[in-house]
Amino acid sequence: MDHNHFLLPQLPYELVGVPHAAWGIAYDIYTRRTEDDLPAGWHSYRANTYKQLVRSLQLAQYFRSQYSDYLRPNVDVLTTWLVMLNLMNIEPYGKMESTVKHLKMYTMDRVHLQDVSFQVRLGGEFATRVRAPTPRNLVQPVILLMDYLPHLLANLVRRPRFTRWSNAANNPQNWAMM
Repeated sequence: MDHNHFLLPQLPYELVGVPHAAWGIAYDIYTRRTEDDLPAGWHSYRANTYKQLVRSLQLAQYFRSQYSDYLRPNVDVLTTWLVMLNLMNIEPYGKMESTVKHLKMYTMDRVHLQDVSFQVRLGGEFATRVRAPTPRNLVQPVILLMDYLPHLLANLVRRPRFTRWSNAANNPQNWAMM
C-alpha cells in the first residue's frame, strides 16, 4: 500500500441525497507554517501552495469567488466532497494537513455546510498519520510513535518539492515521519 496518497473518507450521512446546487469550497492556510524555516515550517514560498490549490480547483471547474473561496454552479455534493478532500494531495505530501487552518464546503444559500478543518489537520480523523517527511514541529507528539527518521533520511539528497534549501531544511532531525 502506498502511504503517500490520501484516502478519501466517505460522504457524511447528512449530505447524502442533497440535490445539485451551487457549491463552494473555502480554504485557509497558515502562512508561518508554510514559510518558516525548519523545524517550525516548510521553508517554502506560500505562492507554491496556493498555486497548487487553485490549479486543482480550476481543473475541477470551480471559479474564484473570493480570495480563497471557489464556486461551481450546478454540481452534485459528492463531486464537491471529492474535490475538496483531494486538495490533501498537493505536493509535497503532508503539507496540506500540516498547514491547513480551515477547509469547508457549502451551498450558496448556506443551508448545507461541511467544515472538515479539524478532521484534515494532522492528527485528525482524516489525517491520522504522517504520510511523508514533515517538519518536526508541525507534527503533534502523539503522532511521533516511532523515532526512526534520522536513519531513514540519513542519505536523503532531495528535500520535498517546493522546500527551499537551508541548513535547517537539510538537517534530518528537523523532519518527522512515521
